[in-house]
Amino acid sequence: MASNDRKNYLPPVNHVTQLFTTENDVNIYDVESLARMINEELSILNWPVKVSISNEDRNIAFQITGMDQTINRFTAILISLYLASNKNPYKISKLLLYPVSIYIQVAETAHKEEAMHSIYEYFSDNRDASRL
Repeated sequence: MASNDRKNYLPPVNHVTQLFTTENDVNIYDVESLARMINEELSILNWPVKVSISNEDRNIAFQITGMDQTINRFTAILISLYLASNKNPYKISKLLLYPVSIYIQVAETAHKEEAMHSIYEYFSDNRDASRL
């Protein structure tokens, strides 16, 4: 697989849901439990990354922080895929890239297809400068 192919590669959703096996249908508004669950699962992989979650006026935001931008990006994709495949799917509404972190804001959607489309939209090579 070429380097460009890896950049556009999204892992299968069933692999992502296996990573986060402790929760099938997560309450995204319980940000403390969600952050603990995500960070515990990622620590098993021994990745140098930390995820923090905030909820202000039902706007859920994830901050993925680590020194390796490739791991940060892949972690952002994993979390996005996990939320898109949830019983109540969530789509990406905003994504910003910083030198050592990625900020993702999500919004509930009625359709998993819309949630998946947002992931492809934000993580494809056809993106503007404000996106990853």
